[in-house]
Amino acid sequence: MRAKTLIKIIIICILIIGAAATVKWYIANNKNALGNVEIKTEGQLQYITQKDIIELVKPYRKDSWFDIDVTAIQDAIKTYPGVSSVDVSKKWPDSLFIDIHEAKPLAYWQNKNTLLLNDQKIIHPKVIILSKRLPMFYGTLSEAKEINNTYIKLNSIAKSHQLEVLEVDYEGNIWKVLLSNGVKVVLGSDDIYKKLTELLNNFAKIKLPKGKNKQTTQIDEIDMRYRSGFAVSFKSEKTA
Repeated sequence: MRAKTLIKIIIICILIIGAAATVKWYIANNKNALGNVEIKTEGQLQYITQKDIIELVKPYRKDSWFDIDVTAIQDAIKTYPGVSSVDVSKKWPDSLFIDIHEAKPLAYWQNKNTLLLNDQKIIHPKVIILSKRLPMFYGTLSEAKEINNTYIKLNSIAKSHQLEVLEVDYEGNIWKVLLSNGVKVVLGSDDIYKKLTELLNNFAKIKLPKGKNKQTTQIDEIDMRYRSGFAVSFKSEKTA
């Protein structure tokens, strides 16, 4: 019995060694066959393109699929602006699977080429593919979180009156907004939510004067920094 058991163990060991040798030989003699790596992505990408991913992967590609360093590729892609997390894995026989998640965009920052992300960072992506409209923020980056929180509250007030806040400007401790009806509103530095609420509650009561051509003049800006009431300026007939 012992002899039979010993023989079985020896046979198993030979098979294991043979299999390992076969794999080693296969890897050594099939490097070229595994040289082409296919890049795949999951999720909707907004700032990074397939071409960008390929460029980031190129320096880390090896002749053999077995030699590809997925950790190094992961670290390289993580440095791309706007990427919040990435998972890289190899799929037999010759594919590289890359799952990328991007930071959520909150708003345009100062211009249409710059985005403020939910991690309070700003990026200047080569391409911007957004699934929803974003507001425009103006201010200093150190106050970005406050600007976004204020925007959320102001926009909620505007939406209750079938409007939206398209722009928020916070400079010199003065809040200004642009509404979706094209009216600019100067809210000042205090009681800004109360001021916007009062304005929109009374907006329909504002009397619009007639221009030279007897057309109704459009409102350009409303200044809410007065203790009682507000000042209204109108667009000229040339810009209306």
